[in-house]
Amino acid sequence: MLNYPSGSGGGKKRQESPTVAETTGISTDYAQVLMALGEGQIEGIKGNAQGVFLDDTPLQNQDGTFNFQDMTYNFVRWNIESKYPSKCQRSQQRNHRQC
Repeated sequence: MLNYPSGSGGGKKRQESPTVAETTGISTDYAQVLMALGEGQIEGIKGNAQGVFLDDTPLQNQDGTFNFQDMTYNFVRWNIESKYPSKCQRSQQRNHRQC
């Protein structure tokens, strides 16, 4: 029998309104996304930050500038026998913001 990944309880019943900083009008909400699906060992993200996309927009342009501020990403080589790494261990030098 195959074991498939599954969620653990779903979201909240009521959607929350975004938090907006009073002085700037900029949203202070954040999201964490964990994508961990593959068959066999995954070598990495092609192009590092240039290979991470949000709505078809790369995190980093080819000239090295970033399209999103205060954005981080992590690539962790992990397999079923490994211990899950701590947040700081998951941070890599190629991250936009360091741990």
